[in-house]
Amino acid sequence: MSPEVSLAKASTVKPVRIEHLRSKLLSSKRLRFQQFGGSLIIAIVMIVVFSLLAAAMVRITNSNSNKLSLQALGQRAYHAAETGNQWALQQLLPMTAPTLTCKYLMAQTPPNISATSGLMGCKVVNSQCHEHSAAEQVVFTLTATGHCQVGELSSQRTLQMLATITTSDNIDGSSQAKNTSDAKKVSSATIISILEIDG
Repeated sequence: MSPEVSLAKASTVKPVRIEHLRSKLLSSKRLRFQQFGGSLIIAIVMIVVFSLLAAAMVRITNSNSNKLSLQALGQRAYHAAETGNQWALQQLLPMTAPTLTCKYLMAQTPPNISATSGLMGCKVVNSQCHEHSAAEQVVFTLTATGHCQVGELSSQRTLQMLATITTSDNIDGSSQAKNTSDAKKVSSATIISILEIDG
């Protein structure tokens, strides 16, 4: 083989190899960019999914926290209403005076319980009284509403108490005493029922 032929062959072979290497290099670069682009899309999708999960968890936690706060406020409102009814019964049956009437009770101002331990932020917002007399017995239906508020959360409970007050004669001294002029009227209260009439 002559030197001109081998030189011609070498000159035709070199450009083919260079083109082949260049195309390989370009295809590997394209493959890298494609892999990088796929990884980027997966990373973005995962960030979005985890962000949504985190937001859902925060919302669930806040909802549970509000439910617990409302439940605690509801218990406090229940006790505030109970306090209102107990106060009303105490007003109707004082230790040093005869049994009073609903008219007297309705003229009184319910107690301020907002500074009481366990009832802070609570108040008795409504106190009602109805009475029915029968012989020596008076039946009182007492209704009180307790309202508690902390920030934007509030709860209200209304309790109805049915109580009877019985008045009887009590003779001072021994049971042998026969002088009825010593007799005094004594009242005693019996709570028949306590009913929550709304929540």
